[in-house]
Amino acid sequence: MVGEANMRVGVRGGTLVGLLLVTISAVIVMITIGTGRLKLLGDVQPPPSDTLVASKAVVSILDVTAERVELVESYHGIIQPLEQHTLAFEVPGLLKRLGTNDEGQPLDVGDRVRAGQELAALDQKRLQSQLKEARARLELAQYDLQQYDQIRATNPRALSEQQYHQAVTTSVEAEALHHIAVRNLEDATLVSPVDAVISARHVNVGASINMHQPVFELLEVDDVLLVAGIPESRVREIEVGQPAHAHLLAKDPFGRPRPPVQGIVHQVAEAADERGLFEVEVRLPNPAGDLRPGMVARADIVIDTVEAFRLPVEAAVVRDGDSLLYYVDEQAKARRFELGPTREQEGDLIVLDLPPEQRRVVIDGQHRLVDGRDVEIYDAATAVADSPGANAAATTATTARDTVIAE
Repeated sequence: MVGEANMRVGVRGGTLVGLLLVTISAVIVMITIGTGRLKLLGDVQPPPSDTLVASKAVVSILDVTAERVELVESYHGIIQPLEQHTLAFEVPGLLKRLGTNDEGQPLDVGDRVRAGQELAALDQKRLQSQLKEARARLELAQYDLQQYDQIRATNPRALSEQQYHQAVTTSVEAEALHHIAVRNLEDATLVSPVDAVISARHVNVGASINMHQPVFELLEVDDVLLVAGIPESRVREIEVGQPAHAHLLAKDPFGRPRPPVQGIVHQVAEAADERGLFEVEVRLPNPAGDLRPGMVARADIVIDTVEAFRLPVEAAVVRDGDSLLYYVDEQAKARRFELGPTREQEGDLIVLDLPPEQRRVVIDGQHRLVDGRDVEIYDAATAVADSPGANAAATTATTARDTVIAE
């Protein structure tokens, strides 16, 4: 029994010794491997601190120069004729004929007429008879007065003063009636007082026309007026004679803006209308008749012309309530400066003062800049133009730029 017990103790002791040897061997192997790895890592030296470079911000810039800039105030208005005329006969009668257009057709809406052109005429038989009668009376009265003058010359006492004055009065009255008859006959023909376009015709041949009954409506449109309402706060800046540019709101069939029309301020109202606005008229030449009454247009009235710098309005950055720009200095670093007097106009930022060293203005990538950051200038237009695959290059460059900026 004692022998068996000693045998079990010996086996157990041998097992423990074996486990201990295995453990020690594993530790030695691990230490050896670890030492090798440390040695390998120790062979790789960290780079010197002066070779660590911060990422550059990729930006686009615009080299700006001073130019003459028109400062404009823009207002929308309605095209109106220069003048509008309502024509009527001064005498009643039967409408005998209408004037004709260049094709020989009776005048109607849309026809152009010239100053002095016949538009319509009444039947003149009655008026011609009245004129003949008035002429005969005038001739008789003038003859009687001439005879009285001869009598007074040979024998002053042969006629009383009353008889002589009656003869004079009769002659004067006959002359007046003759003048009226001539005028009535002239008024039986309606003529255009100006070069114009017919906008309305109210009568037909054969109609009985009353005195002062409207017959034609004429519009003077060789020049037209763009009439806009100006608020009280701005009307003092508008003066007669200022240049203006008119832009029709309607585009051409391809969706392109139509060319602007150059005009001048023609008139400024002295009093406000019922809306509280002051009407301002801009006179525009219209030789081709393209500008028609009722069209809507924008008037850009030039209130001043200054030396200034024109920038995209998107170039400005607003931070902490301040409006500022970034420019690139000679060391290719971004620098910020606060804007002075500026004016936003038609998508542009008009800057009055810009020192020479600040004229390489950042217009893309400026929103992620800080003062003093290194930048890399990226010219998107040049990169796309020089690359074989323009669209692909532009997309790749833009993506790369945005990735760098995001860092």
